[in-house]
Amino acid sequence: MTGRTPEKPFLIAQPVSWHHSPTGRCTRGYIAFDLQEGQQCFLKDQWRTYSRGTRPEWRTYQRLQHKKVTGIATAIAGGDIGPPGCPQRT
Repeated sequence: MTGRTPEKPFLIAQPVSWHHSPTGRCTRGYIAFDLQEGQQCFLKDQWRTYSRGTRPEWRTYQRLQHKKVTGIATAIAGGDIGPPGCPQRT
């Protein structure tokens, strides 16, 4: 199970960056507004590589923040789409 942060509402517009390749993980970037915190943020959306032992990117950011690594983005939320323990896969 990959886990996720508690649900957090965002206001999101059209993507400001995306990849046009027919291969890859369909990464898109959005300027978003965190409705709970009342502040602007950046939202990254991508298909995550599914492989046993691979941690989600947001967990890596949390771990780096806990270790006081500087110069990285601050992860405020993350998770997989789908019911807990059963992420969406194609």
